[in-house]
Amino acid sequence: MDREINSHSIRDLEKQIEEDTGDIIQLKRARNSLLNIYTRVPPELLGSIFRWNIIPEGDFQEFAGSQKDSYNFLLVCHHWFEVASHTPELWNFWGNPLEQWWKWYPRSGAATVDLVLSRYRMAGSDTSFSGLLQDAVRDRAARNTIRSIHLQNKKKSVVTSIISSLTPDGEGVRSSSIESIGLRYVDVSELFARCSFPKLWYLHLSKGINFSSWECLGLHTTALTTLHLAVGKTLRDPSMSQILSILAANPCLQNLTLSSHAIPRDGGDGSTFPVPLCHLKNLSLRGAFHRVFRLLHQLDHPEEMGNMTLILTGCTVVDILGTLGPYLRDCLRCDWRVQDRLGIFVNSFDHCISIQASTISDAKGPTQGVVFATFTTMFQETLPLQTIDNLCIGFVTYAPIE
Repeated sequence: MDREINSHSIRDLEKQIEEDTGDIIQLKRARNSLLNIYTRVPPELLGSIFRWNIIPEGDFQEFAGSQKDSYNFLLVCHHWFEVASHTPELWNFWGNPLEQWWKWYPRSGAATVDLVLSRYRMAGSDTSFSGLLQDAVRDRAARNTIRSIHLQNKKKSVVTSIISSLTPDGEGVRSSSIESIGLRYVDVSELFARCSFPKLWYLHLSKGINFSSWECLGLHTTALTTLHLAVGKTLRDPSMSQILSILAANPCLQNLTLSSHAIPRDGGDGSTFPVPLCHLKNLSLRGAFHRVFRLLHQLDHPEEMGNMTLILTGCTVVDILGTLGPYLRDCLRCDWRVQDRLGIFVNSFDHCISIQASTISDAKGPTQGVVFATFTTMFQETLPLQTIDNLCIGFVTYAPIE
């Protein structure tokens, strides 16, 4: 019965539209509403469907942006547009790149927002971060309604201007509600000096980053569960005590990645106890062999972790057989996953060896299962193939026989 009524109503509306009688826009909206089955869906549910449609592509670390044309549902009918306009969660992601910020920021209202600029999408030459958009970001920073900032764009002037707008004026330290930060190609000295981040759980600082004080990271972060520092030469290397202070201030760390110039050069004064990282699940260190192992000896991490990755440069045969081999043996003896199903997989080249320790699956013959430790060693000089082969064999002998 309802279908017959709808059919008659739709035909009547279409006739009025053809005859150009009445308000054409209102007539079309009424017709589209009758055609649209989703007018019967509660607005809250329809809004949730829209929200799923605009979830950014890529993993959390990259924030590649929303899919192309993901907001086209706004053009379907007036009802959908009205529902979307009254669903604040749709607008907490302003889009990517900067052109989308200008388009969507007026709709976000009081919703907590994510500020994202991907390194893959450059802002147009005619698009700037200024005026009303800059004022909107400053206002949100003052009202603590920014959830995350992930600015990976190489357009340094734009990123610098955004960070400046997020940094409070004055000499005091202001508490920020930001939960996630991913930055590169910008100086963050003032931001980390003038803001504390009690809710920050994700921090990723990579190349092109500069800040004046490593101590600020330890003083102003206490709740990190993921810390990724892959800074380049623009930043002075931290001391052992500075890195250990940062780690000690964030005892809930689950994922830790330090590479290049984030690995301390010094060995510390030996007066500190190892930093307890009881919740650590994934550890990745990349740097000079002796620097990495000096740091490792200062970390009290669980015997069983989800994954450990060490990428070691400047290695020698003595380093591998005298230090890395025994370290692997001690790690494997403490890991329950290797019982009766340990696999050691070795790939060798003329200048490096890559070793993976994993579980073994017997479903279709012995195959590599879950990898839980990866060690890549890069030599100071190219070694003969026979030396590499002998080194691989010697290294594997450290695997627990039992």
